[in-house]
Formats: sequence, C-alpha cells, structure tokens
Amino acid sequence: MCNHNSEEQMKSVAKVLIQGMMRITMEGEEPDPRLRGLAYVAIGKLGNRVPHLVTSDLSYLYTLYEGLTKEQGDARLAVQEALSLLAPAFSNVDEATANMLV
Repeated sequence: MCNHNSEEQMKSVAKVLIQGMMRITMEGEEPDPRLRGLAYVAIGKLGNRVPHLVTSDLSYLYTLYEGLTKEQGDARLAVQEALSLLAPAFSNVDEATANMLV
C-alpha cells in the first residue's frame, strides 16, 4: 500500500494506519516480535510517504527511539530501519521542530 497508492490516497488513510501500527508497537510483549517489527517498518514507510504526519506529531519519533531501548534482535533492526526511512522527512523541518529534536 505504501509503495503503490497515490499520494492523495495515502493522505486520506495514513493517519489511521500509523495509529494502528503504533498500537501494535505499544502493546509490549503481547504481539509477536515479528509483528512488532513489521509495524515499526510500516510506520517508517508511512512517514516517508506522508512526511507531515510524523513531523507534526513527534510522538511517533519518540516511540521509535523508545523501541531502540526495549526491543531485541530483529525487532530492534526494524526500529532502526523505520528511523532511517523517516530521516528524509526531518531534513527540512521548521526551526521550532528542529529545536525540539535537539
């Protein structure tokens, strides 16, 4: 979906999708680590396709950084991949957002 839908289609559903993926990552050990890993990567892909979604709400970014400390193995690699996917979204943020990131 992230790779094949138009930007307009993505804008209309991205917020709901990313919130669902966030719920999966916040459920602790409940979901399988592979499922959490897929959710992390989906967050990265969604944020890459619809950058304003993640730059306007930094809680997504904070959750990913939290994931670096709590996840193990492949799930941690998925968090790193998600952060790499989000990096371009933060390359041209406004000064106030940039200051919050430092």
